[in-house]
Amino acid sequence: MAGPPAGGHTQGVRGALVAVFLSLACGPARAQVVELDGALESGAARAYAAEAERLAADGRDFSFVFAGLCKLALRSSRISRDTRAEMTDLFAGLIGWSKRGGRMRFQARGDWGLHFVYGAYLAGAYGKTMASAAALAKEEKDAMTPGNAFDLGDWAVTLVGIRWAEGASHGGKAWVQAWADGRRSLLMIPGVPFERLPPRQLPSPVEALRVRDYVSSAF
Repeated sequence: MAGPPAGGHTQGVRGALVAVFLSLACGPARAQVVELDGALESGAARAYAAEAERLAADGRDFSFVFAGLCKLALRSSRISRDTRAEMTDLFAGLIGWSKRGGRMRFQARGDWGLHFVYGAYLAGAYGKTMASAAALAKEEKDAMTPGNAFDLGDWAVTLVGIRWAEGASHGGKAWVQAWADGRRSLLMIPGVPFERLPPRQLPSPVEALRVRDYVSSAF
């Protein structure tokens, strides 16, 4: 598994995670050049990236690609003893694939695919608390950036990715199996009902609660 151990709450790690999410604010083209501590170059990550490219070759959508990668993960000898590490490599592979032009459309939006994948990767590599804090900090930074804003939808999808990684950590091989065989699917996640807030505005407690309720009901 790439990166320092989950729960390593250092200022440097926090800054690195925020930097990753800030890169997403500049769109997929900028996100594709982000390097994550060499994680994208691990053998397992490269294998997942290659499989994603193969699965998408005939124009299949991201939900199909993702299910196929979960099937590949089930073949790993590590899946039962360290599901979290295996899934972190899977998401690192998807990031590597995106760097080579792979498209990950989540509910018809490519940027949301990246938010989902980065959220899941960072939760696996650094833990839910650090990933969630970085996701919020990224949107707060956007809110104060001229021409940008706090996007409730972006935040929600990132948190869905984080929740997916947590599901894998706690559910183990059975969680991955459900996504591989179609009992669960990205297509089953309810439509994201949120939009951008006005410039320089942060979410109210009610808006934040609505986002968290949505994430809790996603799967």
